[in-house]
Amino acid sequence: MWASKKNQAFTIVELLIVIVVIGILAAITIVAFNGVQERARMAAAQAFATQLRRSPEFVNATAVWAFNECSGSNVGDGSDANNAGTIVGTVAWSTDTPSGTGCSVSLNGTSRVTTSAAIGTSYYVKAAWVKSTSCAGSNNFMSGDGSAFYGCTPKAGHNGSWNAITSSVSIDDGKWHHLALIYDAGNLTMYVDGKKAAGTSGVSAPSSTVTTIGALNSSNNYTGLIDDVLIFAR
Repeated sequence: MWASKKNQAFTIVELLIVIVVIGILAAITIVAFNGVQERARMAAAQAFATQLRRSPEFVNATAVWAFNECSGSNVGDGSDANNAGTIVGTVAWSTDTPSGTGCSVSLNGTSRVTTSAAIGTSYYVKAAWVKSTSCAGSNNFMSGDGSAFYGCTPKAGHNGSWNAITSSVSIDDGKWHHLALIYDAGNLTMYVDGKKAAGTSGVSAPSSTVTTIGALNSSNNYTGLIDDVLIFAR
């Protein structure tokens, strides 16, 4: 009898060890899977961002800001339009970028970048990399009198109807996300990390082509890092 109980005790201990080992292996597998998912997300986002730059519409770029000055209050335009940006307020420059090279700019919720680069009234593209953990205010990425692109679950619209489309993807997770907004003859479409996140038709044209980086004109400012901003227009 004693021997039987002893063997049973060992069996229970062995079972517990197996359970612990399975738990450890499962945790390792989950971490590895999450890592694979994250790499896939970033690869899709970077491929989409590259595709935008290689598209025929790139000739219609009114501004491309890489923020690789890494200091100062002026932002050079990499497009042929030569629409430099001017930093308003206090910002911090960061070497944290989606590509791992160059610099990004950290906006603090009151700072912004003003520019003369315009969107189009019949067609435009707005795109940027953003990284934030804050949902304070409306977090406008690229907005103006006639168009808005904002929010931790990104929204966009025109002429006061700022939420004509809304994404279900939350981006306030402290990770880099690529955002793109395309307006084409009434069709408004949003992409997050290279995937279509929202879209609708019958959207009225923007009444104004003014665009501010990191704010709706001078309010509802964005808090977080922003990099590789571009605007196409025609």
